[in-house]
Amino acid sequence: MILIMNDINSMDEKMRLAYLARQKYIADTNTLVQENIEKGIVIGRAEGRAEERRSLIEKLRADGIDEEFIKKYFE
Repeated sequence: MILIMNDINSMDEKMRLAYLARQKYIADTNTLVQENIEKGIVIGRAEGRAEERRSLIEKLRADGIDEEFIKKYFE
């Protein structure tokens, strides 16, 4: 009877540890996904700002603005 109880307790402990391992994996995965989303947002914003800057420079050049002024403006 004691052996059966020990086996049940051992099985319960294994199941508990497996559950905790799954929960940790899910939490770690969620953290990685969130970090990657945040990095993607930062990269996207930087690319958007760079594109906006290029567009503005093209407009200034099209309007005949001096290159020296453009360089000073964007320093």
